[in-house]
Amino acid sequence: MTLWKMIFPRWKDLPPVTMLLALSCLVISIPLLLWPLLYSILGFNDGTVNYFWQAITSSFAHGVPGSSTPAPFPHLVGNVLVIVLLGGLSERALGSGRFFVLTLATLTTHTIWKIWYGGGNGASGFCWGYVVIAAPIFFWEWQRRKKQVFKDPLYLFLVAFSAFMVFGVAAVMSILGFGWWNGTNQAHVFSVLTALPFVWLWRSLLHENWQRLQNDSPINRGRPLLNNAALGASILILVFNLTFAAIGVGALATGSLSEPQVVNIIPQNGELEALNEYERQVTLRFDRPMQAEVQMEWVSITWLDQVGKLDYAFHWEDTQTLVFVFSRDVYKGESVLIHGNVRAIRWNMAARFEIEYQ
Repeated sequence: MTLWKMIFPRWKDLPPVTMLLALSCLVISIPLLLWPLLYSILGFNDGTVNYFWQAITSSFAHGVPGSSTPAPFPHLVGNVLVIVLLGGLSERALGSGRFFVLTLATLTTHTIWKIWYGGGNGASGFCWGYVVIAAPIFFWEWQRRKKQVFKDPLYLFLVAFSAFMVFGVAAVMSILGFGWWNGTNQAHVFSVLTALPFVWLWRSLLHENWQRLQNDSPINRGRPLLNNAALGASILILVFNLTFAAIGVGALATGSLSEPQVVNIIPQNGELEALNEYERQVTLRFDRPMQAEVQMEWVSITWLDQVGKLDYAFHWEDTQTLVFVFSRDVYKGESVLIHGNVRAIRWNMAARFEIEYQ
């Protein structure tokens, strides 16, 4: 029996949990490819989980907003292939219940790692555990068929694909300047380490079911209750992802999800004399209510030696009006440059601003 017939013997026997997980990736990631603004509510892009659902949706979202590394489409295709092929092989060899237990374990450790590390999108944090399940099957297939195994195109592809996942991705990330022990590779390692105990626990069962699959015999699927629970939980995950993807698309359609903007700065940037006339006070007006915490990304202040140090303070007049006050007048020959951002109350999207006088 070839690996293709082992994974997909007939349409009615498609591995159900595998298919539902792959569909969840598509449900979340395709809208992100079309509308990158959705990363703010479906992805997990900074050090905190801004919304509770991001802990789940980010594991099915792919790509990084504003970056081509990893590029969203190749990232999605690669992980869907892992889920459909290696995940499908793992589910066929373990049964849906055990397969979901493995997935839940790697998904949990991956979520914990994301919160600790500070973000990350993609299914590779949980689906890389399937490589560990598939590895002994590759070895047993080679033992059984010897040279004939190299006439199985899917076998060759999966072995090469798995080797690239384990070694090639780390090499590519290192070449691109991210280092071999970057966050992406750490997520993969955590997934593999989480799956290893399951391979040891189920090693005899895995070999027995692999032998049964050769003869197209019924495998040991485990308890029906666990299998039904796995199927139900997979459906809930799909519905969960579909719900929040629909919420995000709906927010785009109604205009409530858009990048916040600074609609007015008084006095205008560069008007040094006007700044002094306004008693060194700068008022920024945003187009929507913003959070009170302001993150300053960069402050650059120069001054003449004979003039005292230039400091500033800021306060909110209301949820849309931010006021900066400098400690003294600014004179020709001096320059002030402040880059900062502040997040909108709804959807937690950042508005970047720049104050410059010289």
